[in-house]
Amino acid sequence: MEMIDTKALRSKILDLAVRGKLIAQDPNDEPASVLLEHIREEKECLIKDKKIKRNKNESVIFKGDDNLHYEQFADGTVKLIEDEIPFEVPEGWSWERIKNITESLMYGTSKKSQPEGKVPVLRMGNIQEGEIDWTSLVYTNDANEIQKYLLKPNDILFNRTNSRELVGKTSIFRSNENAIFAGYIIRLRFLGNIVPDFINFVMNSSYIFQKNQEVKTDGVSQSNINAEKLGNYFIPIPPKHEQGKIVNLVNTALSINKELEQKQSELKQLRVQLNDKVLSLAVRGKLVPQDPNDEPVSVLLERIREEKERLIAEGKIKRNKNESTIVRRDNSYYEIVGGKERNIDDEIPFEIPESWEVVRLPEILAFDKNSIRRGPFGSALKKTLFIPYSEAAYKVYEQGNAIRKTIDYGQYYISAEYFEELRNFEVKPGDIIISGAGTIGETYVIPENAPKGIINQALLKITLNNDVILTEYFLLVFNSLVEKLKDNAVGTAMKNLASVKFLKSDYFFYLPPLSEQQRIIDALSTYAASISTLTR
Repeated sequence: MEMIDTKALRSKILDLAVRGKLIAQDPNDEPASVLLEHIREEKECLIKDKKIKRNKNESVIFKGDDNLHYEQFADGTVKLIEDEIPFEVPEGWSWERIKNITESLMYGTSKKSQPEGKVPVLRMGNIQEGEIDWTSLVYTNDANEIQKYLLKPNDILFNRTNSRELVGKTSIFRSNENAIFAGYIIRLRFLGNIVPDFINFVMNSSYIFQKNQEVKTDGVSQSNINAEKLGNYFIPIPPKHEQGKIVNLVNTALSINKELEQKQSELKQLRVQLNDKVLSLAVRGKLVPQDPNDEPVSVLLERIREEKERLIAEGKIKRNKNESTIVRRDNSYYEIVGGKERNIDDEIPFEIPESWEVVRLPEILAFDKNSIRRGPFGSALKKTLFIPYSEAAYKVYEQGNAIRKTIDYGQYYISAEYFEELRNFEVKPGDIIISGAGTIGETYVIPENAPKGIINQALLKITLNNDVILTEYFLLVFNSLVEKLKDNAVGTAMKNLASVKFLKSDYFFYLPPLSEQQRIIDALSTYAASISTLTR
């Protein structure tokens, strides 16, 4: 049986729930309009007691005698809003804006947190799939901050600033323990007898995700949704009794979905372990037999080095004084850099076949000074320099292109003039782009139909010499190094791929003859299909 997409199933469950299609309606339930009237009364009492301030932009949404939706504003004006209603809901349900049914929409603290302290400060990383993740916490000891931003059970936390995909992720706060929230979060505190879990389901549904994408303001690397926009979101409100029934059914369905997800995760892990074992055999020369008729890599490399010397002599490329050459002599390995030779036997973890060679990354790159490039510094690629798409514009490739394996992701473009200034960061068909910030090590080969463009600061670009190494073989070897790349990543809040200099000098590549590379690729494809069948 094929894997079930549990994320899509979770989304479908929530979508049916918030549209009133998960359970049958009971005509005896008190309609949601009555519940909303009680909320308005409660709010008036809080305003009268000076516990909250009146929002001058509040309104009342109602259905007219013509069964259409209208909105009455504080100045008494009434507007037909039927075209703004997101979707049809069952009889007895009502639509309301978030700002009309909340005590407040409050931004979190902007003060710096500490690694230890009295009270946790929840950040955007602690908001995960509708719940609070209590790992990776920071803290505060500031009594004023604690008093001002203290959370209560059933508060809803909305992540107002994040990547375009994650902005607006929402969780419910259930704990009775003290905690406050950081500035990238908006706290929603709902009034009356609205069931908080139902609201949490709505806020995690595809309807709200789509709304977030419509209203967000995009920066170079982050998107934002402010409290004013959030307050204007329409929320479907069922009768109170039905809210409870929906929550119970959804919790049961999500629990089953979670168990399924866990089982599939275990199966996926088994696949990963099997694939890793096969990959380990491949890069050690133990997956396919060697062919004595294959040209040894040493002969190939000698020919490539002669070609490089010729290009240097002709002034077409420059000599790299720190370039590495690795030689095998008397059953030992030696690395020569800048005329100095050292034994590297202790750094070579396993034996390789006689026809293979050990090389550093530069030996498998194209003869081009830009064959390996990290994207330009952020200061060189400012948002103010981006232009709308046109046939004359040049694309700015982003991490999303590597992560999603597509040229269609992204919406940033630069002019031809600015492209010329940043031509060193140009990406061409056949180049490999590698994600290097936060999500490290995702790769994508730029296809022939890709638009001309450059990489941004979060990407690494590699151009291979395919006379030495096949792209598919490089990718499978690179995948075996990803965990090491992650371990050597730098940065605190967000991990970043190590420097290009580090990549050139700290990794070995074990290089088979070209024909054997192809045999390994073919064998891996066969093994992958077998493993997939075995673990279904």
